[in-house]
Amino acid sequence: YNYSVNYYNTSSTSSMIAYLPNGTYNYSGNFNGITIKSKEFNVTGAPLNLLVVFPVTYKITFTEKNLPVGAYWNTRAFNYNYSVSYSNFSSKSSMIAYLPNGTYNYSGSFNGVKIKPKEFNVTGAPLNLQVVFPVTYKITFTEENLPAGVDWTIHAYTSNYSVYYYDTSSASSMIAYLPNGTYNYSGYFGNILAPRQEFNVTGAPLNLLVVFPVTYKITFTE
Repeated sequence: YNYSVNYYNTSSTSSMIAYLPNGTYNYSGNFNGITIKSKEFNVTGAPLNLLVVFPVTYKITFTEKNLPVGAYWNTRAFNYNYSVSYSNFSSKSSMIAYLPNGTYNYSGSFNGVKIKPKEFNVTGAPLNLQVVFPVTYKITFTEENLPAGVDWTIHAYTSNYSVYYYDTSSASSMIAYLPNGTYNYSGYFGNILAPRQEFNVTGAPLNLLVVFPVTYKITFTE
């Protein structure tokens, strides 16, 4: 109870072994966002075998639609009280969760593009669910006037921030994938700001310049 002994382990085997002194303990387990309620046990001078009983789970496959090949995306699935909360990040077109019976919401995000949560029910069988993103187009932001190799940052966002892209790099160009819409973008280098500009994505790729003021090396010597 006072956490003077605190054992923690992760494994893919069916059993894990701890060595604990006499005392009263609580134990719990976690798998794939599923946490089981803690239970009390007592060590009283002899070995013990304890069961960590998870609910029966079913394979839920989340498959993205409309993303560029190899793009990293995220999916989340959770019930209303968050007693089960699954989250994963991958460049594969599908991700797999194992969830017990119940009612859930799932959502996805990619490159600052978020899709609204949708409800689904697990009722004793596997499910295949589509995470449908809007069609996106390649937007290339290229800086102008910065010293070679310095880190700079780009922001691109809709007026209501429903799409918000942010990245930092030392490369001269950064690439976003954005759906049709009207956006603002700006760039940062240290405390130097490139003026904000508006652009429209209308079903085709775009190349945009992020124009910084010309800078000069200033050396301060004490």
